[in-house]
Amino acid sequence: MSTFISTITKQVIENKEVNGKTLLMYLIEYKMEKEALHILKNKNIDYNEIDYFGFSILYHSILAEMNELSLELLKKEDINYNFIDPFGDTILMLSIIVNMKEIALELIKKKDINYNEVNSDGETALILACKK
Repeated sequence: MSTFISTITKQVIENKEVNGKTLLMYLIEYKMEKEALHILKNKNIDYNEIDYFGFSILYHSILAEMNELSLELLKKEDINYNFIDPFGDTILMLSIIVNMKEIALELIKKKDINYNEVNSDGETALILACKK
C-alpha cells in the first residue's frame, strides 16, 4: 500500500473533483482495486455516492469488472443495488452486460431486487441475460 493512500484524510476521500468523482471513483477508474478496497474497508465513506454523470460507485466497480470490490460493496447493508443509470440500466443489467456472473447471482439473491425494470432499449435483465 502506498504511503499516499495510507495517509489520506477523510476530507480528501469525500471531496469531489470538478467532474463529481470521489477518490474511490478515481481508484476504480484507474483499476486500483487493492487501494479502493483499503479505503472502502478502513474509511467511513458514502458508498452510494453518485458522480455528476449519474453513475454510482457500485456501477463504476462493476463496469471496471472489479469482482472483489463489487462483492464487498454488495455486503453493505444500505447499498443501493437497485440503482438505475441515466440510460435506464440497473446494476443487475450492467452485471449481465459485462458478464460478471458472480455479481449477477449475488444480486438475484436479494429479496427486493427489481427484476422488471425496463431500460431505454426496452429490455429487462432477463432479456439481456437471454442474449448472452
